Amino acid sequence: MTELQNERPESYKESLRELHAGRAEHAALLLEPLYETDPNDIEVALHLGGAYVLMGRYAEAQEILEKSAVLAPDNPNVWVNLGAA
Repeated sequence: MTELQNERPESYKESLRELHAGRAEHAALLLEPLYETDPNDIEVALHLGGAYVLMGRYAEAQEILEKSAVLAPDNPNVWVNLGAA
């Protein structure tokens, strides 16, 4: 785990566990307040966008991931998730 992830609240870590367990809706509920607090946090945006993709909320995922692509154009995970959206 990176140093930045250690600084994030427990809800972020729980959201990752929820995503890996296939519970995208619960993960999104945990990630949404984190994204609202810091929409420039690429990892939070990436995971929230991914949760929205898994839930079929493609337009919302696309909006978040397009912003992330501008902020982190060299992050391949952003582009993979954006393609899925």
